[in-house]
Amino acid sequence: MTANMRRGFLLLTAAVLLACPAVVQAQFIYTITNNTVTILAYTGTGGAVTIPSTIANLPVTSIGYQAFYWENSWQYNYGDLDVTSVTIPSGVTNIGEEAFAVCEALLSVSIPNSVTSIGYGAFQNCNVLPSVTIPSGVTNIGDYAFYSCPDLTTVFCKGNAPTLGGPNVFSGEASADPTTVYYLQGTTNWGSTYGGCPAVMQAQWYVATNNGTITITDYNGIGGGVTIPSTLNGLPVTSIGEYAFAECETLTSVAIPNTVTNIGAYAFYFCYYLNSVTIPTNVTSIGDFAFYLCGSLATLTIPASVTAIGEYAFYECTSLSGLYFQGSSPSLGSTAFTYDNYLTIYYLPGTTNWGKTFGGCPTVLWNPQTAHDASFGVRTNGFGFNITATNNLTVVIASCTNLVKAAWTSVATLAITNGTSNFSDTNWKNNPACFYRLQMP
Repeated sequence: MTANMRRGFLLLTAAVLLACPAVVQAQFIYTITNNTVTILAYTGTGGAVTIPSTIANLPVTSIGYQAFYWENSWQYNYGDLDVTSVTIPSGVTNIGEEAFAVCEALLSVSIPNSVTSIGYGAFQNCNVLPSVTIPSGVTNIGDYAFYSCPDLTTVFCKGNAPTLGGPNVFSGEASADPTTVYYLQGTTNWGSTYGGCPAVMQAQWYVATNNGTITITDYNGIGGGVTIPSTLNGLPVTSIGEYAFAECETLTSVAIPNTVTNIGAYAFYFCYYLNSVTIPTNVTSIGDFAFYLCGSLATLTIPASVTAIGEYAFYECTSLSGLYFQGSSPSLGSTAFTYDNYLTIYYLPGTTNWGKTFGGCPTVLWNPQTAHDASFGVRTNGFGFNITATNNLTVVIASCTNLVKAAWTSVATLAITNGTSNFSDTNWKNNPACFYRLQMP
């Protein structure tokens, strides 16, 4: 096998993973250094902005100096002062100096755990920013990073206390409600104050023990992206109890460990901003009202292990467009999908007991395949192939460079129209070998 063919070897697999690729919602001026992208300026029209994880098939790793700063946007004659929220993708490691300074309409920012450094003045004069979550990966926060943010009342830190670049990180706020810094039990280097602000420890998990196993009974953490631990107090976590996360308004994503077998009734009741859930392959039941009124949840993969879904489990999840089932049809409460008006049920070939509808929702066979035709192989602009499937399917292409320690990364999301779609990877030749697989979104 030639080196080119080895690089382009296509691994087909029936494995299905949850993938949430970023969506480009705005335009950017950027530079490329060492095959990574740094955002130099935002050129969009404001509102909710999602920074893409890749540009030109290269990873975005840095938000540069004054990238969203209003004077920078004005200089390029593009930007708008009314950026209301920013989602920074996983893979970004650095938020540069004054990157979001004077974003006077900014109400929320999502910082991924990959970020290690927040630069000098990064969010200074963000006048209406009420809270911010600092992920555990951040080790350094520059001076004046949150200077003169008068509405900033809560800072949630998920890891050990980051090093502060000076005494003015949180100063200049002139607010009747001063900033309080919350940190989690078990993290280190905290005192009674942090950067001149009161520092308060916050308990995260409340549990019940039964026959040597743990049930999560309540969550009191800071929200955002939450990974439930597989063990607590030295015992395996096997169940998410009733109301454990109910009405957690700050919860945006949750990863459930493989030790869990049951998601209890009302477990994520009215977690309206919850948009991503990873359900492991050992879960057998999803309780009544489990995801009731989770209005931001768009897609979810249901593993083959699930045999029962309760009444009202996904009631009025108004954004829910796709449930992707890896196994045969489970038993279902008759009201499980009530008012899920845009929901389609997807199922895999070889699974059983599916009809034209399921719980009142249309069903579609998820059956993409690679076509070994003239499209398959090395081209002048990369390695590629066609994918054939039922119309209107969405297919995620993931790749890795080492099957022994496989770390699969989403590289493309394709919509199948007219029964086919073409995939081409222009970055394949930068790796000694490249393997691909098809995934549900």
